[in-house]
Amino acid sequence: MIWFRAFVLMCACVTLEVTFNAVRRLLWHRQSGGLGEISVVMLPIYFFGIGFGLVGVSGLVAEWPWALRALAYAAVIMGFEWCAATVLYFFGIRAWVYTQGWHIQGKVRVDYIFYWWVFGVSFDAFNSLLVRLLP
Repeated sequence: MIWFRAFVLMCACVTLEVTFNAVRRLLWHRQSGGLGEISVVMLPIYFFGIGFGLVGVSGLVAEWPWALRALAYAAVIMGFEWCAATVLYFFGIRAWVYTQGWHIQGKVRVDYIFYWWVFGVSFDAFNSLLVRLLP
């Protein structure tokens, strides 16, 4: 059942990122249409990174206060994002390149820590629900 939970988490993450990108383009960049998209290389990154990586971390931080757990998830996500981008860059793939904000080598935006923290809070609740529904 862990594979199915990883798949559900991947689908949720893809939906969340597409929505985030659409809202960001519509509100912050004033681009009409609110088009949200992601690169197809994000599917395995979300499947393994979130579906297994964060699920594994959740077992390690389960007893921590929720705000600290969310911060741990945010740190792990940002570290994983940097590592994934580095591997993709090695193969000549630039699925994302940050040019604005506080970024590290264009691979991860440090100023997105708040968004990843909110995601961590949401992930914690959603993952707990999935564990109960899909043991």
